[in-house]
Amino acid sequence: MGKPIALLYNNKSKNYILNEPWLVAIVQFVFSCISKVLAPIFWMSLVVEPGVGVNQINGKVIILANHKSYFDPLIVANSFPMWSRLRPIYFFSKDELFVKPVSRLFFLLGGAFPVFYGSGMENSLAIPQGLLRAGQTVLIFPEGRCIRDESLGEGFLGAATLALNNPDACIVPMAIRGAYKIGWRFMRVPKVPVKIGEPFTLADLGFDSTTDPKVVTKKFMERIKSIYDTI
Repeated sequence: MGKPIALLYNNKSKNYILNEPWLVAIVQFVFSCISKVLAPIFWMSLVVEPGVGVNQINGKVIILANHKSYFDPLIVANSFPMWSRLRPIYFFSKDELFVKPVSRLFFLLGGAFPVFYGSGMENSLAIPQGLLRAGQTVLIFPEGRCIRDESLGEGFLGAATLALNNPDACIVPMAIRGAYKIGWRFMRVPKVPVKIGEPFTLADLGFDSTTDPKVVTKKFMERIKSIYDTI
C-alpha cells in the first residue's frame, strides 16, 4: 500500500489531512463490500473487463478514467480486486464537501481530497503530488466534470500536468460507460460496463517531463476513447 503518509494542506485557513493508507484501505474495503451487495439491487450492475498485469504494479500509479457520475470513484475502486496493490485509491472531490467537520472526515477516510476551484492548478495538484511521491495511487478524471451522455468530453490539463510532474509514474487508463444512468431504483438497475486498459508510462508514449501538456492531454483522451469504443 505504499509508504505511510499524513499530508497537511492549508487553504483559506482550512486544514485537510489525508490519513494513513492502511486506514483508508480498510474504509474503502468496507465501502466496496457494502456496495457490492447493494449495487445490484439499487444502483447498477457492474461488468468489469480487467486489465492484464495491472494488479502486479508497484509504486506510484495514476489511474485515468472518463467521468460519467458521482459514483465513478466507487466504480473504479470496485473494478479492482480487494487484494490489488493499487489500493487504497485516492481521488479528487469538490472542496465544498470538506467544509463541515463530519463531511470532511467521511470523505478523507474514504480516500478523497479536495480540488480547490478558482485557486489555480498548483494548489489543486499539491495533495496528489505528495501522494504520488509517497508511492500511492491517484485517480483523476481528465474531463474534470461528469459527462452525462454517451459522449466523451474534452480533456483538461490537470491529468497531464500531474503525469509530467511524475514521469516515472505508471499510468492505468480505463473507461466507464452508462454510469450516468445510475439512480435509486429497486431492482431496475442499469448495466455499467468498465474496461481497464494496458498500463503505460510517459516514456512508452515517447514523452518526457518537457512535453507540452496539451499534447499529453490529447494522447490521454485518445487512450481512454480507444478503450471506451470497445465496451
